[in-house]
Amino acid sequence: MNNISLVCVKLLLFVSLLTPTMSMAQTTGANEAAYRNLLLQLIASLQQQITLLEMQLAEQNTIAQPAVSETGGSLSQIVDIVATYPVTKVADTSAVRDREQRAYFDRVFALFPTVYDQLIGRVVVFSGETSSFDAFVETVPPTHEKWLYAVNEDIIDEPLAKWNTELIVHELAHLVAYESVSNAAKKEYTCEAYFLRHGCPPDDSFLRLYVSNFWEATDLRRADRFIEAADDYESAYAYYDDHQTDFVSDYAAIGPEEDFAESFMYFMFDKPVSGRIAQEKVAFFGQYKKMIDIQNDINQMQ
Repeated sequence: MNNISLVCVKLLLFVSLLTPTMSMAQTTGANEAAYRNLLLQLIASLQQQITLLEMQLAEQNTIAQPAVSETGGSLSQIVDIVATYPVTKVADTSAVRDREQRAYFDRVFALFPTVYDQLIGRVVVFSGETSSFDAFVETVPPTHEKWLYAVNEDIIDEPLAKWNTELIVHELAHLVAYESVSNAAKKEYTCEAYFLRHGCPPDDSFLRLYVSNFWEATDLRRADRFIEAADDYESAYAYYDDHQTDFVSDYAAIGPEEDFAESFMYFMFDKPVSGRIAQEKVAFFGQYKKMIDIQNDINQMQ
């Protein structure tokens, strides 16, 4: 139960405790009228508090719940799930009985720094027959406090391959993107139309700062069109062909989240980058101690 629900429960409990106490008073004449008026005032106040708390909860759900899928919805609802396992303890894959699957998720938890291991609440394997992607992450409802890590069954047999290591770190970037930047200057942002579909990143998050540095409103509108056209990746790749100096890879041109994740991965592995803007995007991560610490943790596990 979230904090707002707890407050509502406490208010209801207050009224329920108060009512029998007051019923012991005389309920005739002026006392009865006074009691009725006081009770009505309490009920009205409670209704106002509940309305206010519901508004606050709705605002939290809009801002603080990242939807990482490019479609803006839940990818786990549109893929064919082969297996799903809860993670009840940090880096605990004991529930994964399939040996190949367990080896893959062990690799995920080995590459993720411990603080991010703690954020994974579920791991999933999905079918590759109807899916065009290799892996994805998304938050787990209803609280959205934990993340789901999902992988295509066609790639789990090579968890130590370089390209698979890079893919895992790319997915890690999506978790890091929504974290708060230490000592970030306080600035309020308007949630762009692009992010209304995806979930607005917190004002002080790494993703928000990255977008404010490298993504203009016209860029976000272009990314929105790619998505509206049923995940028109070919158009995004064509755009990349004409703007290769702006991105570290063609996949980064799809949208700001993937641009962030690809640049993050390039920084973590110190991969060579050509193009001034692309180099600036990679250098963005080097100014934060947290990113350097993550880089050191990952390098120790390679």
